[in-house]
Amino acid sequence: MLTTLAVLLLSQYPQAMCKTTNGTAACGYDCKATNGQVACARTPWGRCVATNGRLFCGDPPGWALHTGVDLSGLECLATNGTAACGYDCTSTNGTVACAATPWGRCVATNGRVFCGDPSARALHFATGLTRMECLTNNGTAACGYDCRATNGTVACSQVPWGRCVTTNGRVFCSE
Repeated sequence: MLTTLAVLLLSQYPQAMCKTTNGTAACGYDCKATNGQVACARTPWGRCVATNGRLFCGDPPGWALHTGVDLSGLECLATNGTAACGYDCTSTNGTVACAATPWGRCVATNGRVFCGDPSARALHFATGLTRMECLTNNGTAACGYDCRATNGTVACSQVPWGRCVTTNGRVFCSE
């Protein structure tokens, strides 16, 4: 019974693979090859992408592997020969960026990409975190919690229990 359970649990994860090309090899997950190069993600949740002869790979942050949170949303996004791997990836005008954690968010405005991730203090409580929000205003943006904007500025708390308020044309946020 225990052996059957172990086989069932292990079969749910992708198996590591090795890929070779032109005498070069790499082993891991989601391996890609281009122009005689090979690269693989280090974990089953990692992803790789090849674009314009270049390879990009990303994995969830190491500390997140031990939290029990769902790490399956990691992606790689490529545009104009560059790429990024992470969460909630966004691109605009040849720029691409991703959040580093599953709770982070990205937004594009006025040809720029803004990404935000919860603070280290908030990540300490990773099992209860909610996804951040992003807010844009007059070409600028911020990502976090309880975001507010006024007079072309945007600010957000970096912890879910924080709050923001606007007064006298400024934004104030608690941590």
